[in-house]
Amino acid sequence: MLIKEMKSRIQVLIVIIICLCSCGKKNLSTADYVSWVENESNGLSVTKSFEDIKYRLLYKPVDYILAKELINNAIEKNEIESRKKELGSMNYFTLRIESTTSNELMRVNIKSEDEYYHRLEYFMSYMQDDIYLVDGTDTISPNLFHFERNYGLAPFNDFVLGFTKASEKVNDLYLIYNDQVLETGKINIKINKADISGIPNLIIN
Repeated sequence: MLIKEMKSRIQVLIVIIICLCSCGKKNLSTADYVSWVENESNGLSVTKSFEDIKYRLLYKPVDYILAKELINNAIEKNEIESRKKELGSMNYFTLRIESTTSNELMRVNIKSEDEYYHRLEYFMSYMQDDIYLVDGTDTISPNLFHFERNYGLAPFNDFVLGFTKASEKVNDLYLIYNDQVLETGKINIKINKADISGIPNLIIN
């Protein structure tokens, strides 16, 4: 009888702790929420630098995507729930690859125009085959991949990525990229589950 009572008390205590942790999260407006997610000190934006190349991985919660779309007037407030359902159970990222030595990533260390177009073709059509996400014990290929061209107007290019979640459980996430064109080798960038669990609540006014 005593053991049952102790188990019952422990279960109640666990529920209370979970509720307190949830209630203890910050409540942020759309603009503040976006700034919080993009702030590297909060762990959802992680950078790895090499001699000529810098990688920045941004983990994008669904609420971050909604906040950005609200700010850019891409959706109305009455569309939020349907849009959230549409985004579904996926992990979203933007991988930014930036040159630290050139005004255009596509031209870093190339020796000919043929190499330029080979790199462009790779980014547009084949790079997604060299990217995967480790989510817990699952290794997942992207089912969303989009290369954003900027036609030499910036020293970086962005790649929008989406992976089906392995489960509802929050895990450490490892983005693996086997680089084929920039000579940086295999890239491994980690987003800690503690940082994902600590994401604030989005408050839409």
